[in-house]
Amino acid sequence: MDGPPVNDCCSICHGHFNIACQANCSHWFCGDCIMLVWHHGSVLQPCKCPLCRREITLLVPSEASLRERNDPDIAEVLGKIERYNHLFGGNTSGLIQRMQDLPFLLRRLLREIMDPQRSLPLVIRARVYIAMVLSAIYIISPVDIIPEGILGIVGLLDDLLIALICFLHVAAIYRSVLYFRHGEITSICMYKSFTTYKIRGVVIVIDEIVKIAGQPLRRKGEANDGQCLETFSRLNNVSAGLDADRNDW
Repeated sequence: MDGPPVNDCCSICHGHFNIACQANCSHWFCGDCIMLVWHHGSVLQPCKCPLCRREITLLVPSEASLRERNDPDIAEVLGKIERYNHLFGGNTSGLIQRMQDLPFLLRRLLREIMDPQRSLPLVIRARVYIAMVLSAIYIISPVDIIPEGILGIVGLLDDLLIALICFLHVAAIYRSVLYFRHGEITSICMYKSFTTYKIRGVVIVIDEIVKIAGQPLRRKGEANDGQCLETFSRLNNVSAGLDADRNDW
């Protein structure tokens, strides 16, 4: 089930979930509520979960919220969540935080693998399966770095370490998928907008130059101050218009 529990409520507003999203600590919140918590503190740092006080570095909206993206109000909140994920979702966390995030990431990954309607990329599936198979082969094989026959139960430490490394690796792979889905969208849109802005500026300037070049020039040696002033005025207007577009963007 990709959504909050039926009888649960948002721990911030104590109401029914509106644009529900799950944090990397596995707690659910309203998208707008958790964004208000973030803006209430420092916007340069990730906010902390109101329940467990862990840093929230990733927010995953529910499928129901994503299906209603055509609604302008919902799209605005989802855009804020994407910007939040873009700022903090790609940061490399410490080992303790990665281990704390394991239940959240592995549960979601397992549901996505078992659900035929989910579209987990084939390359990601292959990497997950290869990591799990190699780890299983090592654990099952009689060849160990720490031999169990000599050291007894202490010899299981290397098997546990390999299993932990496998889970951390698989979780990191899946986290990158979630980050791309719910965090990279903003950066891609910003890149496209910036590219469009630059192309538009070049086209307008070239168009003005062509217009100016097509104007009849006075005879050689005559003063042409009026035409020069008109040229500078046009280019200044173009620059002002582009700056206004950039501020809006």
